[in-house]
Parts: sequence; structure tokens; C-alpha cells
Amino acid sequence: MDLRNPSLAYLFGFIQADGSLSEETRNRGRLSIELHSKDRSILQEFNQLIACSTLNEKDRRSKEMDP
Repeated sequence: MDLRNPSLAYLFGFIQADGSLSEETRNRGRLSIELHSKDRSILQEFNQLIACSTLNEKDRRSKEMDP
């Protein structure tokens, strides 16, 4: 990740402040970021920036949200 790129630097800081990592099965990790629903567009922009293959959204009551 080239932190000289302002978008990537912002993403890195955002993850440091609002993200958490957990260990999953098969030695894969999971990055979770908890935000208010009004900030949903931020996650969608990050998803495009890093070409993430999976973006799951849940509300605090653990109900799946529509993409």
C-alpha cells in the first residue's frame, strides 16, 4: 500500500481508527469496520479502491442489510 497516495493514506488511517482484525478459519483474517449507516458510501468507495472481493454489511442487531 503506497501511503503517498492520499486515498490509500486516508484508508489506512481510517482502518487504524475504526477497524479491527480477527482470525478466521483456514488462516484467513477478517477486517471489520463499524460505522453509522449514513457512512455506508465510505465503505463502498474503499471497496472500489482496494478491489475487495467481499463486502458484507450488517446492522448492530446482526441483520443483513441490502447492498
